[in-house]
Amino acid sequence: MAFRLNRSQRAEFDKHVDELRNLYDQINAAVSMYNDKQSEFAEFVATIRDDMQSQYDDKSEKWQESDKASAVQDWITAFDNLVSYAESDLDEVSEPDLFPEFDAITDAPEE
Repeated sequence: MAFRLNRSQRAEFDKHVDELRNLYDQINAAVSMYNDKQSEFAEFVATIRDDMQSQYDDKSEKWQESDKASAVQDWITAFDNLVSYAESDLDEVSEPDLFPEFDAITDAPEE
């Protein structure tokens, strides 16, 4: 009895391995695209926050001590928090432990 994969098994094995590797690559490509879009969003929100903070700073000291000013400052702070979160990238997915095991299957043992 030969300890090896037949052609059909080998072809299907290789197909599964290729599909898994391709999906892994697609996941990391999607993470990279997400991070790029999130970065763009962070810049956009930072611009809004900076404009609002500038308008706030231009108001009189009396207005800045009002309840309305306090609510506006809370809102600006919420934008600031959003910027902080949006500046944090997702991590790429690390290679699954399964991948190195593929190589153990590539060569049939000698009889």
